[in-house]
Amino acid sequence: MWTEAWTGWFTGFGGPVPHRPAEDLAFSIARFIQKGGSFINYYMYHGGTNFGRTAGGPFIATSYDYDAPLDEYGLLRQPKWGHLRDLHRAIKLCEP
Repeated sequence: MWTEAWTGWFTGFGGPVPHRPAEDLAFSIARFIQKGGSFINYYMYHGGTNFGRTAGGPFIATSYDYDAPLDEYGLLRQPKWGHLRDLHRAIKLCEP
């Protein structure tokens, strides 16, 4: 069980926007499945914004977009979303 497969990372004010390449994420998931893994939780799969709340640390934006496959507006973030879609289709084809 992989409880937090990070699709990206939080954004600090004034800092660079972190980015995890789609190929890196898809490869990590494929290796996990290959080694017998059976449950994956993406953190975050759909971005969002935490209005009216603190972000959990100093100078951290309230955005929970985290370079997610679906951005905080619900739009597809390509190529990450497409890579994961294709990967999960391939995994589904391998089921007994």
